[in-house]
Amino acid sequence: MKKIRVLIGILGLDQHDLGAVGISRMLRDAGMEVIYAGKFNLPPMIVNAGIEENVDLIGLSCHSWEYLYYLPELIDLLKKKKLDIPIIVGGSVITPKDSKSLIEMGVAAAFGPSATSEEMIECIKGLAAKKQSEKKLKMSAERLFTDEELKTLGQRTLDLLEDALGKGENENAKKLALRMYSEFLGMHDLYRDWVTHLLTFIGERYGDDILGQALQETVSGYTRRLAKHYADKDTRSKIAILLAGFRGHLQPLDIEEDDEKLTITPKPCGSGGRLIQDGGYRAPCNFLKIKKPQTMTFNRPEFPVYCAHCHFQNITPIAVGGDPLFVTEPSEEPGNLPCRIYIYKKG
Repeated sequence: MKKIRVLIGILGLDQHDLGAVGISRMLRDAGMEVIYAGKFNLPPMIVNAGIEENVDLIGLSCHSWEYLYYLPELIDLLKKKKLDIPIIVGGSVITPKDSKSLIEMGVAAAFGPSATSEEMIECIKGLAAKKQSEKKLKMSAERLFTDEELKTLGQRTLDLLEDALGKGENENAKKLALRMYSEFLGMHDLYRDWVTHLLTFIGERYGDDILGQALQETVSGYTRRLAKHYADKDTRSKIAILLAGFRGHLQPLDIEEDDEKLTITPKPCGSGGRLIQDGGYRAPCNFLKIKKPQTMTFNRPEFPVYCAHCHFQNITPIAVGGDPLFVTEPSEEPGNLPCRIYIYKKG
């Protein structure tokens, strides 16, 4: 349980500090944390100390009437700063009548010379508990969102975009389109980084052979499903579907066509290239670069592990007697220069 934190100090020029020292010791013995501000404190000093120390209560030791001069200013300062820190006053000059006046002024409790240590400790514990309870109640009562905002937050951005377009709210529609792009790009990069982290773990823990097997198994699975999906489509439809997939990386494409093929140049590569540009292979991520030149690295050393999947995309359909859906040619400087993807019109 969090300890009660109490600031003990003496207001004004009162030099009597034995009472404050004794009270501090008593509260510490009772298991509380005491911050002792000492003598010669002005109201701003007490308030600043209360804020810095994040105290639950302020205890003022008074053995002369001087504190009455400073007390209203202290209370006013706390109100202006909207600080809910109870003030307790104790001292040899305080009578029962004075206690009533002080409480009317805004003090939480006042103790005269006849007060016992048990009374003071129980009072402080009660005030701290009340403050904590009120704080929890206030936090639960302060809603962050209205019901209408919560409803909107739960809606798909696409639905909000369509609604804005239907109402002719073009500026709002533009904002929602950008929001939807940002949402999809964030999710895209999350999964990209997740896959790269997983491949890094496999490669570092089990070596290149197991890494290659893992890539071949997983890439061949989705490549074969894609091949079946395209099987009954004409060439134009196949190309349109493939390009839709490439656009899923949310980056622009430069597309050229000749008699034999379409050449697609991502600007930049929306997955592996951007991962390099984003510093994924540097600290703190330190994703794996495959050191040894081999087929899955296109016979290049220090090859980014994510980009190794391109090799398996190229060869998987061939392994089952088919034609490649497309052929990826990594750049000489992945991340700096663009890769190219070729889609051949005929097998």
